[in-house]
Amino acid sequence: MVTCFHSVFWFWSQGAPLCGHFSMSLGKRWVSITIFILFFVISFVYWIDKSALTGNYIFRTFANTISPKKSSAQVEFPFNCSNLNLTCPTNHPATIEKEESSPVACPAYMRWIHEDLRPWKSAGITRDMVERGRDYATFRLVIVKGKVYVEQIRGTFQTRDIFTIWGILQLLRLYPGKSALTGNYIFRTFANTISPKKSSAQVEFPFNCSNLNLTCPTNHPATIEKEESSPVACPAYMRWIHEDLRPWKSAGITRDMVERGRDYATFRLVIVKGKVYVEQIRGTFQTRDIFTIWGILQLLRLYPGKVPDLELMFVCGDETVIKKRDHQGLKATSVPPVFNYCEDDETLDIVFPDWTFWGWSEVDIKPWGTTLEALKEGNKKIKWKDRKPYAFWKGNPYVSEKRVELMKCNLSNKNDWNVRLYIQDWGKESTNGFKNSKLEDQCTHRYKIYIEGKTWSVSEKYILACNSMTLLLMPQYHDFFTRSLVPMQHYWPIKITNNTCRDLKLAVEWGNYHTDKAQEIGEAGSKFIQENLKMDFVYDYMFHLLSEYSKLLKFEPTIPLGALEVCSETMACREGNKFWRIKNFMVESMVKSPRDTLPCTMPPPL
Repeated sequence: MVTCFHSVFWFWSQGAPLCGHFSMSLGKRWVSITIFILFFVISFVYWIDKSALTGNYIFRTFANTISPKKSSAQVEFPFNCSNLNLTCPTNHPATIEKEESSPVACPAYMRWIHEDLRPWKSAGITRDMVERGRDYATFRLVIVKGKVYVEQIRGTFQTRDIFTIWGILQLLRLYPGKSALTGNYIFRTFANTISPKKSSAQVEFPFNCSNLNLTCPTNHPATIEKEESSPVACPAYMRWIHEDLRPWKSAGITRDMVERGRDYATFRLVIVKGKVYVEQIRGTFQTRDIFTIWGILQLLRLYPGKVPDLELMFVCGDETVIKKRDHQGLKATSVPPVFNYCEDDETLDIVFPDWTFWGWSEVDIKPWGTTLEALKEGNKKIKWKDRKPYAFWKGNPYVSEKRVELMKCNLSNKNDWNVRLYIQDWGKESTNGFKNSKLEDQCTHRYKIYIEGKTWSVSEKYILACNSMTLLLMPQYHDFFTRSLVPMQHYWPIKITNNTCRDLKLAVEWGNYHTDKAQEIGEAGSKFIQENLKMDFVYDYMFHLLSEYSKLLKFEPTIPLGALEVCSETMACREGNKFWRIKNFMVESMVKSPRDTLPCTMPPPL
């Protein structure tokens, strides 16, 4: 550097007189000065560039000031730019062994960290949430085992991104190996929230997408040896399992009966020795079949070796398919057993939890475990008596005549029936990133309306969970849990007649006059959902239903020709833009570990 300045000074002291600088006109002097400054800048840049190539960075003198807090045996990080490949060193200390607690209190502004993270306090942060931030981000930063990885997404002004990343790197040098800074922390913390309660010797399932052939692993535990009896009684709705299987109670289920269900089924599912095989029979709407199969796979991860061998047909549509009128007299003993999401008094479909318990990816409704927690938080935003004193409904009215008729009760210039109805345009919501369709943001009215679609609607659990008094337009169909709901305890019943608008208005007026009682009904319905429809009980319902069903089989299940083995890896490891949301929902709802207790105790038949 000194040599550089000597050269410049020599040029000026010797060159200026030779060039007649001091005898020049004012304009020519400015040209001379400009040439001098340009020469100086070129010389300085040359020195910087040369220093960079020889490892003498200008900030080298500051790099070592970022060492960890000094102890009696100070460890200093090496810093060497002689590695022309610019790779990260491997000889940095991973941890600092000797530590002392800090007597220093943080400045008061650090308490705002809690406030900034409050939106995610209850339900946590999923990978899908992080991925949706990509639309705005400059870069993605990942810390794994103390190492930092950066994916540059887009450019930014000047060097803001560079020095932000630099600051995080210095933090890891200051506190090397501290647990909060190691691992893929955001994702790992919440991926495990779907795990069952851990025992002292917890077994976790491996999950690895590095197998490009997408084959099922062979190292999963087949059974869990240590068990305890379950002291937990199942919710009352599980007694309906006995009723749903009653048509086959006396004679059992033959292979011929199962095969005749093929005329209606979306897929055939077979479980043999803890492995699942699927024969796809026909397509279905969106990803209903995919998430239904995924749910059954998670059941086998929760209770490995406990789900018996079986073979079943499953239909993933809206309509019920096995009509009682078609199976009277002699045909009553040959009813094809078909699993479905709902039934009514005129059908014999076997009711099974719907696909949305593991997520409805097309409309960005998260898996039920996450959604239920979000709804709990949504209930806290507005106290019941501060909510709007009207009945609220939002959905697609064009799927059934009943919903079209309901829209006539909306606020108009002629009538105010105390209801506020809104059309849900899922196409528009999709283009807007589903910002206005979050279920937890819809707990803002004292009353919410439930009305069926083509048949039953998956919306019932979301509506009941909102603490609002549910005005239930009496349904024809029921799913697996709603048969235990009690009118005037969990909801307010309303018959669908020519006077439905008037009845809705009267119900709202009654509730606004008897606010304590209306609030009590709303909270009772919400409590029913929160306590009786936890994912633990959803899985237990599936377990008991499939176990009781398998006892009725009069044949040995076998793997059908053309069926494929499926597992969590073959379903959740697919790549591509159209799979990323599906994959995120699957990972979010994945069972990480088997449960070390038995399922709840099923109630006896009615």
